[in-house]
Amino acid sequence: MPELNAHAILLWNCVYGTALRYREAYPDWIYRTHEEMSLDHMAEFAKLFRELSLTFGPAQRQALEETSGAHNPVEQTEQQYRRDSRANIDNWKTRLEPAEIDAILKGTEKVRLKFYAD
Repeated sequence: MPELNAHAILLWNCVYGTALRYREAYPDWIYRTHEEMSLDHMAEFAKLFRELSLTFGPAQRQALEETSGAHNPVEQTEQQYRRDSRANIDNWKTRLEPAEIDAILKGTEKVRLKFYAD
């Protein structure tokens, strides 16, 4: 496995392992995965704003649609931070070989299964 993938596995496990510990220590906090927020970004952000007692009005909807809507490219550019959030969910799988995907899934399994069903 390339060193970059090994580092990515370690980083992912550190970030999500920490989130798991927070989720266990602070069960009343709000936790969302990237995929949850991206599948139906408008509805999920509206829900999150309500849970945080924040206003989710026309300006927020417009900003979210401009930066995350389906009209945006799947790949983000260095100069433009806009992408099609829904299409981006599985984008990483198109960049990797099947053996790399298997190694990542295996290397993150212990923590990953606390957040994602296989």
